[in-house]
Amino acid sequence: MEDRGRHKHKAVKWVKNKGRHFASSVGRLIDRTSTRPPLHQQPTPESHPILGEGGSAQALTVDTQESSSSGAPLKRTQSSPTDIKPHADPLGETASSAPFPKPAPSSQFHTPDNSLTTTTPMIVHNSPHDPRIAPRVDLRITEPSAPWSNTAPQTNGSQIIEFLEPAASQPLPAASEHPTSLSAGATETSIPKHPTLLTTGPTNQTPALPSALDSPPDQTSQSKGTSSSTWYAAVKATLAAVERASDVFTPLKSAVAAVNVILETKDAFRDNQEDFERLGKRVDLLDAIMRSFPSDAPQELKDRRNGLERTVEDLARTLEAKTSRKVLNRLAFTKEDQQDVMRIVREINFAIEFAMFDVSVRSEGLVLEAIQGIKWLKDRTIKEGQITEKGIARVAEGVAKLVKSDTFTALGDVRGSGFSNGTRRGECIAGSRVGLVSQLLAWAKDPLSGHAFWLSGIAGTGKTAVSETFCSQLAKRGLLGASFFCSLTRQDLSDMFLVIPTLAKTMAKAHPTFGAELAQALEACWKQSQDPLNMKIEDQWRLLILLPAQKAFQGRHSSVTLCVDALDECGDRKAVKKFLVAILSNSPGPIPLKIFFTSRPESSMEEVLQSPLLSSLRQSLQLHNIEHNIVRGDIELYIHHSLGSIKALRDEYGAAWPPPEVQRIIERSDTLFIVAATIIREIDTGVGNRIERLRKFGGPTPQKLVGIHGLYRGIIEKVFVGLRPNEKEDLRSCLSLLVAACRPLAVCEYAKLLGMQPSTVRELLRPLHSMISIPPGGDDHPIVIYHASFVDFLTDEDHPTTLDLNSAHPWTIKKREAQVLVAEQCLTLMDDDDEGVFLGVSGAGTSYWSNSDQDLGLQSDLAYACTSWTDHVLGTQPIPSSLEGKVAGFLGGKWLYWLEALSASGSVGYARTLGELTKMVADNGLKELTTRIWNFWQMFATPISHSAPHIYLSALPFYEAALGASDWILPQFPSLAIVHSVVACLAISPNGNTAAAGSDDGILQLWDVQSGHTVGEPMKGHTSSVTSVCFSPDGSKIASGSWDESIRLWDAKSGRAVGEPMEGHTNWVTSVCFSPDGSKIASGSWDTSVRLWDVESGQAVGQPMGGHTDRVTSVCFSPDGSKIASGSHDKSVRLWDMESGQAVGEPMEGHTDSVTSVCFSPDGSKIASGSWDKSVRLWDMESGQAVGEPMEGHTNWVTSVCFSPDGSKIASGSYDNSVRLWDAESGQAVGELMDGHTNWVTSVCFSPDGSKIASGSLDKSVRLWDAGSEQAVGEPMEGHTDSVTSVCFSPDGSKIVSGSYNNSVRLWDAESGQAVGELMDGHTNWVTSVCFSPDGSKIASGSDNKSVRLWDMESGQAVGEPMEGHTNSVTSVCFSPDGSKIASGSWDKSIRLWNAESGQAVGEPMEGHTSGVTSVCFSPDGSKMASGSVDKSVRLWDMESGQAVGEPMEGHTSGVTSVCFSPDGSKIASGSWDKSVRLWNAESGQAVGEPMEGHTNWVTSVCFSPDGSKMASGSVDKSVRLWDMESGQAVGEPMEGHTSPVNWVCFSPDGTRIASGSNDKSIRVWRITTDSPTAHPSHLHLYPLHTFSMNPDGWICNPSGDLLLWIPPQFRISLQQPGYEHIVGAPATQVDLTQALYHGTNWHRCIEAPPNQPSNNLRWPVGTTRSDNHTSGINR
Repeated sequence: MEDRGRHKHKAVKWVKNKGRHFASSVGRLIDRTSTRPPLHQQPTPESHPILGEGGSAQALTVDTQESSSSGAPLKRTQSSPTDIKPHADPLGETASSAPFPKPAPSSQFHTPDNSLTTTTPMIVHNSPHDPRIAPRVDLRITEPSAPWSNTAPQTNGSQIIEFLEPAASQPLPAASEHPTSLSAGATETSIPKHPTLLTTGPTNQTPALPSALDSPPDQTSQSKGTSSSTWYAAVKATLAAVERASDVFTPLKSAVAAVNVILETKDAFRDNQEDFERLGKRVDLLDAIMRSFPSDAPQELKDRRNGLERTVEDLARTLEAKTSRKVLNRLAFTKEDQQDVMRIVREINFAIEFAMFDVSVRSEGLVLEAIQGIKWLKDRTIKEGQITEKGIARVAEGVAKLVKSDTFTALGDVRGSGFSNGTRRGECIAGSRVGLVSQLLAWAKDPLSGHAFWLSGIAGTGKTAVSETFCSQLAKRGLLGASFFCSLTRQDLSDMFLVIPTLAKTMAKAHPTFGAELAQALEACWKQSQDPLNMKIEDQWRLLILLPAQKAFQGRHSSVTLCVDALDECGDRKAVKKFLVAILSNSPGPIPLKIFFTSRPESSMEEVLQSPLLSSLRQSLQLHNIEHNIVRGDIELYIHHSLGSIKALRDEYGAAWPPPEVQRIIERSDTLFIVAATIIREIDTGVGNRIERLRKFGGPTPQKLVGIHGLYRGIIEKVFVGLRPNEKEDLRSCLSLLVAACRPLAVCEYAKLLGMQPSTVRELLRPLHSMISIPPGGDDHPIVIYHASFVDFLTDEDHPTTLDLNSAHPWTIKKREAQVLVAEQCLTLMDDDDEGVFLGVSGAGTSYWSNSDQDLGLQSDLAYACTSWTDHVLGTQPIPSSLEGKVAGFLGGKWLYWLEALSASGSVGYARTLGELTKMVADNGLKELTTRIWNFWQMFATPISHSAPHIYLSALPFYEAALGASDWILPQFPSLAIVHSVVACLAISPNGNTAAAGSDDGILQLWDVQSGHTVGEPMKGHTSSVTSVCFSPDGSKIASGSWDESIRLWDAKSGRAVGEPMEGHTNWVTSVCFSPDGSKIASGSWDTSVRLWDVESGQAVGQPMGGHTDRVTSVCFSPDGSKIASGSHDKSVRLWDMESGQAVGEPMEGHTDSVTSVCFSPDGSKIASGSWDKSVRLWDMESGQAVGEPMEGHTNWVTSVCFSPDGSKIASGSYDNSVRLWDAESGQAVGELMDGHTNWVTSVCFSPDGSKIASGSLDKSVRLWDAGSEQAVGEPMEGHTDSVTSVCFSPDGSKIVSGSYNNSVRLWDAESGQAVGELMDGHTNWVTSVCFSPDGSKIASGSDNKSVRLWDMESGQAVGEPMEGHTNSVTSVCFSPDGSKIASGSWDKSIRLWNAESGQAVGEPMEGHTSGVTSVCFSPDGSKMASGSVDKSVRLWDMESGQAVGEPMEGHTSGVTSVCFSPDGSKIASGSWDKSVRLWNAESGQAVGEPMEGHTNWVTSVCFSPDGSKMASGSVDKSVRLWDMESGQAVGEPMEGHTSPVNWVCFSPDGTRIASGSNDKSIRVWRITTDSPTAHPSHLHLYPLHTFSMNPDGWICNPSGDLLLWIPPQFRISLQQPGYEHIVGAPATQVDLTQALYHGTNWHRCIEAPPNQPSNNLRWPVGTTRSDNHTSGINR
């Protein structure tokens, strides 16, 4: 504000002392207005700060007319001042100030030539500090337009400043607040309320205004124009004010903000003053309009406002891009950037004019008046003078005479060719096409733009309406030369040779000077006997247009534009091309002549217009490529206006207008005006029910647009007429692909999919330019249709659909046939050996990196085929059998490669379409195949999406582990990891007491059916997964089959192997079964055979029984032993004679997928079978026919079936995690679903008495079910059934003991992880702590039932009675080093000692803690005991006296949970709820070092390593941590794997392992050696701890993040990771890496057989590989 005031006082001083000529002119101008009645009461005659003493002032007229072209000197004229009285202020007070000096004579400059007087902007500001200043006065401001030249405009012109009164009855509009005392931006606007300075200046170079100068200008500057800083400041002031006040019209705010930033680089725009001042005027008045815009304004005004908003918003975005500092730094030096900015500024100017003003040429010049509807600003106008032609009246009179004579008759007489012809549609709807028309006007006015403009657009985009509007706007501005609207409807309007003569004749009438020159040109033609209508096109242009124009328009300051619409409707294409060459190659030069023409994007015209020599001479715009949202907005406006004007429709819907049908019509029209116009015409035909027609055309299934189809037909008929038969067929193929394609395809994609050359595709589609956009650039750009109606036309079912190319409609495409064609082409391309999918198609250079870390991708044509083929196949329904065959052929050999291609293209989700395809195909084999692939995709979409190589390296091994072996995949890829983990098979002994379970790790385990506990040691012998187990009829033996291709026999009592393995099968053994007499074993194998074995000798009996055509999955003896039934992946059940080994009868067929299990009924009359088709079927053994309907109810594959002993029921297990019971007679389900497993059920069997059903599952458990109630019996047979609270190694490290919340103590083999002996069950509440005696013969346990118990380790039996005495839960037990005593701590705050022999209490309780005791521990020499408590302290006790030693060791900030002595007894470690581990000096009781922190939750257990160098800690954060006792620092990363809090940790006696017990019911044994392996480890868990880790997404990675293996969620908990010795008490998943030798850059070699002696460099990368170059793709 201070700065403004300083400028104001300087300006006043300058006016008083130096500006007498300025004051005189102002006085003269005001004098002219002083005779009008005052707007307010007369002020008192006091002095005014500007108007002078007594309120008088001098009006000013500064006429700075340009000098003549001859350069005649300028002369001055004088004007006398006249006094006027100032207005009173609104408060009734008078303004006063210093006296105003008497004026000096003013000067006017006149030229000898006749020039129009024009005006410049002027604004009077009222001071914000003085509310008494006079109110508003309206201004009318006129100014000259720029002269036409090839340089930037330099204008000197006359200026007139008028004060205009508003109408007395009209309320004064609100005025914008202007921030400075200067503005050149307002037009005829009210004087705003702020500051008191009157300023004025000419359009370009005029005397400087005082507010912007520190010193007055000299005479030279006054005569030349305003200084640069003055007009910049004026424009910026106006724009800044508008910017702050334009919240009601935000696009304007954005635009002026960008312009103001541009103006910061004012030196770059020194020559563009006029354009910026024009902008200032228009935005200031537009702001006034928008701020006073009433809510009830007419709809047309709202439409105009909305159209302007879209345009200004778009231009503002473009302008804002120019305001970046990087661009601004270049603007002063780059002409292109400056020209771009000025183009946008001019377009904003014209957009405002076009949308909000009526434009007319009057005697005083160009006048812009607010449109008629803006009644609240009806007195607001802008006048801008124009340079007129000398002697215009005289010349016009002469030309009129020529017109009346026969002078122009030779030019023909084409009537109705110009714009505003009533036979055509009119101009664009108000508010539409604002941006486009303003762009065209800016081009027409810009002297630096090209002289020709081509507006192209497909049929129906509204070219003619745009031409009409453009011509109208040019005519209103006096800029239209002539127009010619071509049309096929009349011969003379389609004759190219009549276009130029008609233009010349029309322009002669509109521009008399041109008419005079044209008459002379015609006279010259007559002398040479030249007929203007028969001249060459180029001669017509030169003689009739160019030469006369060069003479007539020489020195003209404004442009003259010729317009030719719809050139494509001229029939003579050669003549059209000559016309284009003529107008483009013959530039008008310095004269302001321009030509605008429109057409469809015809190829013949594009050849000319895009030729290198001519393309730079014109500008062009494709109407159909204007931004979609802008065109849609215009069409929406057009439709709302057109339909809303139909009274019947408005009356029908009333307040609900517009109805949903209108929006559907808008969406249907898309970007084609002709579609909208056609719909509106067909609704409003003048007859019929318009309301009903609106509903039909705007309904969900709208009517066909007959008018549009007629347009398309007229074009395409001409195309097909000129084609040869083979070309017609090729074009039909292109159109078929156009119709069927799931997305717009590029030229090169058409070529590849159709087997053509790109040039052929272009040539075939080139004639359809009007309906199809063919990219002019490279072949990788898409071909698109302009409107969906074209596809409707091509597939119109009302046309004949014959393939006869000579038919009346050879272009008609049948959708289904198009889909068949494209589907076949996609499959052919994908299956191609050279260009299709293959192993490595993704181009992944390494398996260690994700897809996003590598350069992956497919050729676009192959990517399209891979991501669209199923859509096309589904589009052919019913799918032809030949097409199904092609699908089966492709998927059968390359489905994995297809998934790899989807991975590379980021489209893995597309595989879900296989689910729909499965439902639609008729071929059962294809159904099975697509079902498997779909299941595979569902399970492994995550790794497939993340890393293409892991389709093979990760997905295949785990698919095999989850679903069982599948030779349709795996034999192709022998070098992959093998996953072992699950309970794969199950059998119950004949007496029903014992269950045998075989697992994926090759081990058999016996379980007690009643207790659910394991029986005996695990049976080891198989070298691969156990797939089938069976008890002999007397229960003494167990037979097992395995993937190791062998059958083994076991003693059921001892668990020892009987004899040698029975070998003979050449592939995996999948099923074994004893004969009823126990003398034989039948086996089925993936080698497709059934074999018979002698139990005594172990030798094969007879030859293999061959007949199945695919893998055998199940075998079963008939009750009398005479027959063997077998099921197979060939979907059949077969019957064999045991004596002869021959097949009995025909195969039993009916299942639609693999048969997985077969079982005889007890009477041998029936066979039950389960299948992957999710059903159970019953067969009659005699006839081989199906009995009844399939038993359906499972929602996934059936894996196992079994008859009840009485034959009345059938049990089935399924991958839907359930067991079901069926009535064998009716086939109906019995009772409820037996649902309890958390993963797929793999095996079921009845107990001998039929009362129970046992099931084995991938959740690694065996469950028992009551066959009567279908309820689970007891807990699952696994390890602990509740949280493991405490673990301890035996002194020799061979065993681990654990306590659990299930009230039991268990013993485990530390080597195998298997349970040893029976469960030690005796506590009546949770077991909280367990401990081995020093000699390992006894186990002590403490319980929540307040007792301590002693157990014999060998027998597992309790020793003596419970030791009772505590009055609350026992929390910790510990043997003394000599084993004679047991110490126990309790929540009763005491510690008790017990005699280990007698179980009696020794001495009194040791009391001192003030809260529960949580942990006790003897010192190594047995003389002391340490205890931890919830009271946050650690205490030391003397074992002789039972007294506390020293003070409590305090430092923890929460309860102490665990204490432990170091092996040398010098230190005590404690863990606490405060998440820390602390170390204490056992002698002094002082803390040693800082707390060891790292856990994120409570520490629950601490333990020293045997050598005292390390400490382990367990925590509620589910981790185990290792600490270095020297430094107190954590060693390595946390050991993570438990899924619940860790309750206890302990070291093995040799210090190499740590055992941890957890609430997840498991015990994990960790191997803590950190030595790198010297050879390639055979299993993942044999790598050292922390070599690899599993991230939250399931990826096994090395420290550098390399992706090694992805683990499915169901395997993560049980996975044995590096350093996991065992997972005790819960099944473990092990990953065998023996054959997984190809990874990294060699990943694609996984299809090769592994080497016999693999080298060390084939092991998984332990270190960093990220620096290696793995981005190179795989070569085909």
